[in-house]
Amino acid sequence: MSKHAATNHGKVRASVHTAEHGGGYMWAITLLDVKENDVRRVMLSDDQFSTSAAARDAGEAALKGMSQDH
Repeated sequence: MSKHAATNHGKVRASVHTAEHGGGYMWAITLLDVKENDVRRVMLSDDQFSTSAAARDAGEAALKGMSQDH
């Protein structure tokens, strides 16, 4: 897994990673509680992408959409 992007909101840090999976790439978003030094949640893409860059872009868009909801 390679780290691609990160954002901070208060005590929670979110980062987008990509990984090869089944001949394609997927994104993973990790939410880390910085104060508690604990992983709160990991979300994985349902879709596969042909390149790491495409998976990263989709993961960053998903993270941006989630942050706008709050």
